[in-house]
Amino acid sequence: MRTADQLTDKLHKWVIEYLSDYSYLPEKRRLRPNLYRIICTLVLFSGFTLVFGGGFSFARLGHTSKLIFLAEGLSILLISPVLSNPTALFLAEDKFLSMRQKWKFLLPAVGKQQIAIWIAIGFSFICWLTISNYKSIILPIPPPVIFYMHLVLSVFVVIGSASGLWSHTILGSLKSVYSIQLAIFWWLCIIFSPFILVPLDRFSFSLESVIPYFLYMNPMIAICQLLEQDTSIFRTPYLYEILPVASYHFVYPNWVFVCILQVLLSAVMLIFAFRSKL
Repeated sequence: MRTADQLTDKLHKWVIEYLSDYSYLPEKRRLRPNLYRIICTLVLFSGFTLVFGGGFSFARLGHTSKLIFLAEGLSILLISPVLSNPTALFLAEDKFLSMRQKWKFLLPAVGKQQIAIWIAIGFSFICWLTISNYKSIILPIPPPVIFYMHLVLSVFVVIGSASGLWSHTILGSLKSVYSIQLAIFWWLCIIFSPFILVPLDRFSFSLESVIPYFLYMNPMIAICQLLEQDTSIFRTPYLYEILPVASYHFVYPNWVFVCILQVLLSAVMLIFAFRSKL
């Protein structure tokens, strides 16, 4: 039987080879996307988008175009951390990896591991350009806005992948797909954070100065700002009744600022995780 020292030396040697030239290593197959995984991911993405879109439609949160983009964005933020898990497995042993080496793991986590999501975004972009002229089906969206919208979805892939690596580094002892549950919980808390305002409003707390922080922290606001010609999501019948946001004057932050903030926040999370041994 192999001793612990032999396994440690093997892991150390493999990591060094992986970071230098890993194209010929059989272990690299674990990081290579395969057709089965791509198809399953596309089916999962389509199913999530359909379920979320149906839920948003039932709540009447806006026009069909906004609901589809919101559903796509939510699906990406929940699936991309899971897809980054194979790459995150190699971050479990911190003592062999320098900070510079750890950052190299971001490339496969954002690229090859997310190939199915990139295919879905590209297909969505082509479909939206094709059907954008059918005004009876969807809210007419100018081609530049369609491009910006899918650029936002691309940012979602990056920050979702980063959150998966961060979550696995924090909970790396689990060494399984369950280690990214922290990332999924993080995004659910951020996306549904406006509901925190409900108890604050009941205590007669002035929310006008607080609401902008919640808007900047929520990545879904970037989609809402790009489709601002539609009714504000906070002024739709369902959310107007349960959330106090519409009772105050607020302005959607520019989608560029929201995306930049999300990228910077993801970078800070990764730096904290890479420097910490928890």
